[in-house]
Amino acid sequence: MAKGINTTKASADNPNRQVPKRQKAANMRDKGTIKRLNMYRNSGPIRNKAGKVVGGSLMMKGKSGGQEITSGSARVQPDRRWFGNTRVVGQKELDKFRNEMSLKAADPYSVVLRTRKLPMGLLQESSKTARMKLLETESYEEVFNGKRSRKRAKLGATDYASLLSSAQASAEKYETKGPDRNIVVEQDFKVEVSHDVFNKGQSKRI
Repeated sequence: MAKGINTTKASADNPNRQVPKRQKAANMRDKGTIKRLNMYRNSGPIRNKAGKVVGGSLMMKGKSGGQEITSGSARVQPDRRWFGNTRVVGQKELDKFRNEMSLKAADPYSVVLRTRKLPMGLLQESSKTARMKLLETESYEEVFNGKRSRKRAKLGATDYASLLSSAQASAEKYETKGPDRNIVVEQDFKVEVSHDVFNKGQSKRI
């Protein structure tokens, strides 16, 4: 037993002590006061003169705050009551509501009220990203296997001349489509930017 924790039955620090009927309850510590005092006394470690931990609740194995840890107190019982202050929904209710939302989504006369109280993140399924079907084009055996038939990488141009010819062909094809509205055209004139302060005092009414 660690030093500093009093577990005697007749002690005034025992919250489960037997209180005599003759004594008044006002002159004795109640259960909450005893537990609070024990928490103050036994919360920290007990050290010697050298500063080494020699006792306290940190040195006890199988106990926490003077109470023995059992199989029932060591784990928290799973219960929906722990989520009483939060909004929870079952899987059946969620599936039912998702089906109703899918039916009413295209109806222009149906309006969903109080959308903030609904788990819209759970109802709206994330859109599936388009995957590149590389395995259908070339399987692993054709690329990484020892008996692979592909010897070179498939490139659009093997040398500089073929790359230049393909670039010229794409440029000619682009020019035949028509003028581009986003192209930057250099103008022959330049618009001078003047401040309004230079136009002061030049009124024609005078």
